[in-house]
Amino acid sequence: MVIGESKAFFADMTLEGYAKLILDNNFSKLDSSTVSSPETITLDGHQAVQYRIDGTIQGIKATYILVIVEGSDKFFQIIAYTAQSEFDRKEGILRQVIASFKELSP
Repeated sequence: MVIGESKAFFADMTLEGYAKLILDNNFSKLDSSTVSSPETITLDGHQAVQYRIDGTIQGIKATYILVIVEGSDKFFQIIAYTAQSEFDRKEGILRQVIASFKELSP
């Protein structure tokens, strides 16, 4: 899943600040969650930060890869996930999908 939000809505927000906002608002509802330290990466020539999140939601154990990208005029959330029991088998394809991200011109 990819979600883009205009930077104009977030006055003076940094990439790290936006990532914290997304983590706090979207992933704090997971039970027994663990969040990796942020990993700085480049995606489509843009600075990005990546996290691995393990947690349980509605009794389902899931593993997420969350990537926050600072685009030209938007912040993008890339969220890839699978069942924890399937993560080792599916991690490669999830990372391939994430790596295919391209910011489109307006």
